[in-house]
Amino acid sequence: MKRNMRTKAAPSRPDQEEVWVCFLIDKLLYNLSRKEMGAAKMAQSKLQDNLKKLQGISLKMMEMKDTAKVFHFYCKRTRCRVQETELKILALFSLVQLIFV
Repeated sequence: MKRNMRTKAAPSRPDQEEVWVCFLIDKLLYNLSRKEMGAAKMAQSKLQDNLKKLQGISLKMMEMKDTAKVFHFYCKRTRCRVQETELKILALFSLVQLIFV
């Protein structure tokens, strides 16, 4: 239901003063509620946008976590191979020393 929001002239009779005050209060409340609804809808839209962004960030973080796990696995495997190679080199070095001593 739309209301006529044009300003009316102030009442000339004292008995109309109460009606005039009610009209002003109604007009004020109607305008405030419209503004508040607009602000609430804008805030809701902003929250929905932020939620979509957070969901995207969460997805990226999960992908990065999986990548980090794979990288960690390869690092551990490489470290083990390097240690094995070092042991083989030390064993060969010891063997060479025994042969030439």
